Amino acid sequence: MPKSKADPILIAADGPVTKADLEAALDLLGISSGDILMIHSRLFSLGRIPTGASKEKFADIFINTLLNRVGAKGTLLFPTFTLSTCKSGIFDVDKTPSEMGMLSERARSRPDSTRTYHPIYSVALMGKLIESVVEAKITSCFGEGAIFDVLHSLNYSGTSKGKVKFLTIGIDTPPEAVTYIHSIEEKMKVPYRYHKTFPCIIHANGIDSTVDVEFYVRYLNENNIFDKHACWDLLKGQKGIFTTKFGDSSLTALNEKAVFEAVKKAIEEDINFLCFKGMPK
Repeated sequence: MPKSKADPILIAADGPVTKADLEAALDLLGISSGDILMIHSRLFSLGRIPTGASKEKFADIFINTLLNRVGAKGTLLFPTFTLSTCKSGIFDVDKTPSEMGMLSERARSRPDSTRTYHPIYSVALMGKLIESVVEAKITSCFGEGAIFDVLHSLNYSGTSKGKVKFLTIGIDTPPEAVTYIHSIEEKMKVPYRYHKTFPCIIHANGIDSTVDVEFYVRYLNENNIFDKHACWDLLKGQKGIFTTKFGDSSLTALNEKAVFEAVKKAIEEDINFLCFKGMPK
């Protein structure tokens, strides 16, 4: 990765990394105007924050660079998931922090973002707020009408066709972070998951509302472990999947269609493809 004399945005093992390096990496990944990006991140994997820089400023560099890249016609989605709601049963749209790391929490707290009301799988939206994303079904995590299903539909028709992508930052095995894959499992009715209902209270705009959320959860047993490596071995050879080294880790862009079609076909051929062992056939 070429180095410049500009101030670094992070310090990696092999030296400083600049905003120009980030722009170059996005070029290689094909991130462009009008893209709809769901961004999964692990910023600490990239290197250390330069001395004197705050975590907020560090996160803002990535957010602002991506906003500029997708432009006025694009949208960023930062997962602000709160799996703890499954236990607590309470979700405050404005106050419950994201459980998905520094970048998503910073996106949630910025005044230019809008958080969706899903009590378990909310996202912080920036850019062109797509009506159908804001109004995605909140009574299901992965099913028809839920946010992952909406993204799938957007990528197959209209002005957003082919523009829905998942961007992973600092995650060397992207399938471990791309939650969308679980929506494919629900579409394919895999036997190692089942529907479980979680009653939740959503607090928003001073009003409490109660909703039952259907979650296609995984059976908890030693055989039922997500095989992220098999999934990544499948995906990294597909058209529409691009990855590049960045800092001490990597950046990867995965077109939704490429992920959907490859994983769907693999599950059709082996219903337990995404498990190390899986349930009996």
